[in-house]
Amino acid sequence: IGLQIIGHPHAEGLILRLGRLDEMLTATGNTVDVVIQGLDEAVRQTLQPRILSIADLGGNLIELADAAGCAKFHLGGEAIGGTVALQAAVDYPDRLSSVTVSNGSHIGGSIENVQNWDAVINGQGMDAWSDQMMAGRFFDDVLQPEVWDWYRRQQASADGSTVLALLRTLVGADLSDRLAEISAPALLMHSDSSPFVPVPVMADLHERIPNSRLKIIPGAKHGLPFSHADECSRTLRQFLDEI
Repeated sequence: IGLQIIGHPHAEGLILRLGRLDEMLTATGNTVDVVIQGLDEAVRQTLQPRILSIADLGGNLIELADAAGCAKFHLGGEAIGGTVALQAAVDYPDRLSSVTVSNGSHIGGSIENVQNWDAVINGQGMDAWSDQMMAGRFFDDVLQPEVWDWYRRQQASADGSTVLALLRTLVGADLSDRLAEISAPALLMHSDSSPFVPVPVMADLHERIPNSRLKIIPGAKHGLPFSHADECSRTLRQFLDEI
């Protein structure tokens, strides 16, 4: 598990993040503590060779919070990290002050355009997979060329077996019947053009969580918290101010 503390030492303001929320959190300008957990590292270090489950990953992040000495915290997750955040909100309700999900799904089987990942990763390599993912994450010209290239290279450096293990875990998840148990305030942010998670899936998620609000951001694909960091951060700050 990768652990990094940023900001002042008060654990009550801590945000755990799962996924690529760095740009959004930087843009908030808040002086809160941020504990950063990389899912790929968590999988490699603590869960293999066991068969993964979303519940395993939810328990893993609670262990991280315990290690940071944080009894209660705000939790944010992006993509599969959003699914893990929802699982944690169900399984550990007394630990969360709020939960924020960006372009995540509660039904793994509803995720689209991932059927060829195995063939691309094992047949063509991570560079080819990263190129495919860039088209799914961002519209053309939404990022500066150097930023686009950095993101593509970071993505290509991921461990292919870990990516596929996480995909298998995600596709098998379905939290639909338990979402009504979530008591923490929930913010759901989603793009209007994700090729992986259709808007109706996020609308269904919103309907199933009692105390939730939904923000659809236009002109974005699956890289929402990176390409639209400022808007996402404003939405998150307003949400945290109001709960």
